[in-house]
Amino acid sequence: MPEGVFFVGGHPIAGGDQSGIDKASAELFEGAKCILTPSEKTDKKTLDTVKALWKSFGSVTLLIDPGEHDKIYAVVSHLPHLLAYMMVNTVADIDNSYFRFSGTGFLDTTRIASSHPELWRDICILNKENVIASVEIFRQNLDRAVQYLRAVDPESLEREFRKARTLREGIGQN
Repeated sequence: MPEGVFFVGGHPIAGGDQSGIDKASAELFEGAKCILTPSEKTDKKTLDTVKALWKSFGSVTLLIDPGEHDKIYAVVSHLPHLLAYMMVNTVADIDNSYFRFSGTGFLDTTRIASSHPELWRDICILNKENVIASVEIFRQNLDRAVQYLRAVDPESLEREFRKARTLREGIGQN
């Protein structure tokens, strides 16, 4: 960076699956988290200015180490996008005509597959190590579910579903 110019990494947790100026919203950042990723080299005054800027948009700023940010968002953002794209492709690989039978569950689950492909290509590649680690853990969970299905083990499958339901219902409550 040139002398007197300071960088503060930031990631607003806001957006949607549609792009373009006609999809813009003045309220996009209202109440949304904005993750700032300062390092030991970050200028304190500049960090305070950036925090105030995001606050003026209505955002709540959180400070997170840059590496931790990449680990967190590989799991809660990048992995879901990758899975949504692959779920849609899986249906197409089986039979494109099945899409006409889609209900709200499939549409809700794959909504983010309508996101900008080039953006998500770059995000996944730039955070590939964390994304791959998340995919491996997801694969272990999926393999466990397949094991329960093959064994016709309804108790274990239900236990996994109940665990996920309880965890999902607790999101946003803290």
